[in-house]
Amino acid sequence: ETISEEFQRVLSLEKICPHFHIPVQSASDTVLKGMRRRYNVSVLKEAVRSIRDARPQAFLAADIILGFPGESDFDYQQSRDFLWEAGFAKYHVFSFSPRPGTPAVDMKPKVPERITRERSRELLALSERARQRYVEGQVKAGAQSTLCPNAT
Repeated sequence: ETISEEFQRVLSLEKICPHFHIPVQSASDTVLKGMRRRYNVSVLKEAVRSIRDARPQAFLAADIILGFPGESDFDYQQSRDFLWEAGFAKYHVFSFSPRPGTPAVDMKPKVPERITRERSRELLALSERARQRYVEGQVKAGAQSTLCPNAT
């Protein structure tokens, strides 16, 4: 379980700013396994569902890494689709950069830089559309500002 019932109860409190930043990294189980993450896509989906249950109008931001070694077009598409379908309002897009001394530095196949740049441009454009969709949804719902005026 990623979000306990107690934590979900706390999330629903009005004093809690409904702005959540989730380190998604990838929505491909294959890529997450390569990154040695201790979660999978099911866990990510459950976390988003739990937050939405507690705060339906929450602002969700996600970190996403593109170009991790072995990331296929299908893996990328899974991430792209997940971010959009889960209703994230902002994508923080990063290109994979190998760090000396880490296992990923020698992993193959490498994703060509050109492909990573194309994916990055596409996701950044989609992020802008996602932000617009979020804002329009907030206006339609008559929701309070996500600047958290009730938080003290």
